Amino acid sequence: MPEGIIEEQKPSWYGSVPLSASGVQTTMMKQFLELKSKVPEALLLFRMGDFYELFLEDARVAAHALELNLTSRNKKDDYPVPMAGIPYHALDNYLERLCAMGYKVALAEQEVDPNNPKRMIRKLTRMVTPGMPWGSDAIDARTSCWIAALCGTRTCGVAFLDSLTGELKCTELSNPTEAWAEIRRMQVKEVILDSRLAVNESIQSHLPHIVHSLKPPSYFDIRHGKRSLMQLLGVKDLTGVGAATLRPGIGAIGALLSYARDTAMISLTHIKHLSVYSVRGQMTLDEASMRNLEVLQPMRGTDKKHTLLGVMDKTRTAMGGRLLRQWLGAPLIDIKKIKRRQDAVEALLDFNVREPLREKLREVGDLERLSAKLAQLKINPRELLALGNSIYAVPSIMDLLSGVEAFLGFIPKELPTTVADEIFEYIRDDPAVTIKDGGVIRAGVNANLDEYTKLATEAKTAITEMEAKLKVDTSISSLKIKYNKVFGYFIEVSNANKDKVPKSWTRKQTLVNSERFITPELKEFEDKILNASEKMKALEYELFTSLRERLCNKVKEIQDLAKRIAFIDLLSTLAEVAVNQRYVRPVVDDSIDIQIIEGRHPVIETMDFDESFVPNSISMDAKTKFIMLTGPNMGGKSTVMRQTALIVLLAQIGSFVPAASAKIGLCDKIFVRVGASDDLARGRSTFMVEMGETALILNQATSRSLIMLDEIGRGTSTFDGLSIAWAVSEAIHDKLSSRTIFATHYHELTALAGQKEHMMNLHVAVSESRGTIVFLRELRPGSCGRSYGIQCAKLAGMPKTVIRRAGQVLKDLESKDNLIEQIDQLSIFDIPEQEEEPEAVIPPHLKQLETELRSIDLNELSPYESLKFLFELKAKLQTNSC
Repeated sequence: MPEGIIEEQKPSWYGSVPLSASGVQTTMMKQFLELKSKVPEALLLFRMGDFYELFLEDARVAAHALELNLTSRNKKDDYPVPMAGIPYHALDNYLERLCAMGYKVALAEQEVDPNNPKRMIRKLTRMVTPGMPWGSDAIDARTSCWIAALCGTRTCGVAFLDSLTGELKCTELSNPTEAWAEIRRMQVKEVILDSRLAVNESIQSHLPHIVHSLKPPSYFDIRHGKRSLMQLLGVKDLTGVGAATLRPGIGAIGALLSYARDTAMISLTHIKHLSVYSVRGQMTLDEASMRNLEVLQPMRGTDKKHTLLGVMDKTRTAMGGRLLRQWLGAPLIDIKKIKRRQDAVEALLDFNVREPLREKLREVGDLERLSAKLAQLKINPRELLALGNSIYAVPSIMDLLSGVEAFLGFIPKELPTTVADEIFEYIRDDPAVTIKDGGVIRAGVNANLDEYTKLATEAKTAITEMEAKLKVDTSISSLKIKYNKVFGYFIEVSNANKDKVPKSWTRKQTLVNSERFITPELKEFEDKILNASEKMKALEYELFTSLRERLCNKVKEIQDLAKRIAFIDLLSTLAEVAVNQRYVRPVVDDSIDIQIIEGRHPVIETMDFDESFVPNSISMDAKTKFIMLTGPNMGGKSTVMRQTALIVLLAQIGSFVPAASAKIGLCDKIFVRVGASDDLARGRSTFMVEMGETALILNQATSRSLIMLDEIGRGTSTFDGLSIAWAVSEAIHDKLSSRTIFATHYHELTALAGQKEHMMNLHVAVSESRGTIVFLRELRPGSCGRSYGIQCAKLAGMPKTVIRRAGQVLKDLESKDNLIEQIDQLSIFDIPEQEEEPEAVIPPHLKQLETELRSIDLNELSPYESLKFLFELKAKLQTNSC
């Protein structure tokens, strides 16, 4: 800790232990405090022998989180130091648990002090965080592990890094709100951002729910970022990597690289490429729409089986699985690219191509993560063997596609098979996991190694032969050659035969019933065997590390191959799903038409229900852009809306779709507001969430967008809710002109179809007989006159007394005047100017205060001067208010 620090300035991680406590004055604790001050935001695991120990508040936090025993050092002191520990061999498990709970963990390893061999010192070796995990083994292979950096308070740069694969991406957006939306869409595990953004309203409320680090503006220095990136990629100019025009984007990249290298202390050698993209090149899917459509995550529970991802993910490789997530989160808005993907999927509908291709893909491991480990020199022998096997499977895959027109130009001219050749030349078929234990390198690779290996592995046979020879030479049939760690190899002779022992033997130990001897020949043999074993291990380690370093030169080629395999895997998966689920190729063009004939919900149709799924058709064009959808609860309105949005989404990732036929006019954004949910963690009620999501739609949708709105206004009173729903419908129809399906139980809204040029009514049909309803699940023209809420309540098991009373109340309410007559028919765009509130008049003394505030440069004031200036302003305000 810095000298002269006072108790009031004591860091929070000290807890209740005073700075002067004797327990923190020892040499070892001073080491801990020095390292802890460098990583105050992390739990510090301090290596002591066979344990990692935590002290002070770190111990309390970790003991509670991991259910460890909380003990203390200096128990008899007035202020004992809290302490908790974990065994070193259980590190992986505990790190995984802590990171899953959102903690950052720093590791301090021990080593001998070069200045004092009797003293142990510790050094920070790694920071493990949710965005920079310890290793890939504990991370879902089909999920990317993104960490993001956000730079800029106006135009913003956002950089993303998956440290497990080395994938680095960057984009620039026009404001912090859009940048944060992109971060949320990417489902990052951790974010680094400019401290000035912590007060931004669109970001501030989210920060408590994500692991983040606030850094000063200097951390995002553009010049430093440019130098770091050029050095990393080995280029002298950023034009070739598409980053020459980036400004805040380069600042974000620089911050991300600095955090990874200097804070997390990981090697960046596996980052070989930068991908610069524009969000304008992809469809916008906000977080709420992704959630409401259950694209990647279910709205309830954690079972991904009933999500779009769960239905579509038939990929055979982890790389393909990760790519599918990316495609589902960022559909294309480039018709040419969409058609190229469709052509590839259509080509793979051929069973004779697709089936052997997918079988061969089973042999390909995670080339992205394996190549990243290779680049960082972390790959073990078995993983290296898996890399070689994966590469050997690729030529067969490429041969199967060589005659497929859709893949012309996609197949590389050369494959890095020499990498696999060298791996199998060096590595045994069943190597040991750890490098330093031997048993890794094949026989015949190195003559010296073969000799050492023979001596080490055939020692038992040699000992047996030597023992037999000694028995003959001495006539001692009970003689045995044994070994222990204290004496090494020795000859044991029973007391009955000790008179036969040659005088040249040296007595080593006398036991009750026997004596132990050594001979010069035995000691020479022992030295040879033991040295051979150590030399074998050392030489194997040298040969393996040398091989690993040579193969690093091919990492970029392997990463390129991995991306191609991921594409092939995903395209073949889309073809597999299309065949098995009876999907068709949609027509995607630049019109505004959406013509879906007998469309189906891709998830619901795969689920087991008592009734079969009923397809429905949707038609929207320049004449009819707005569908007012009515019908009973549980009738299928939400299903129709979601399936329409999902079909459009699938069409724009290049997939075939669940329908008899489909024509999709390109959509730039999909907005889905379905169902009711609150956000109590941020103090927002169900109605506030609904209004916030609706406001986002009204502010961001365009005439190219697709909007799905369900039950707008139901979270407040009838008159307020109906008024809001009415105004929202008018705004979308009159101003935005977006393609929209608006589901509602406000039947008064169906009157709008007679007033609005591009609006029509549809309803979900239901059959009623003697108070019982049957859901037909069919879309039909016109509006539904009733909601059948009471009948649905009856089906849900509501008590009969309540059902009867509800029927009586309904009859009474229906006898009153129609609410539609109470609504002002003026459009919200026809409100007279005089109804707007007049602009507030600012008093002269406040204008004077504003002038003073603008003239002051707060960066030039000391803390005392700033406080003094604030008191002066307050005094002036009080004087004028009196």
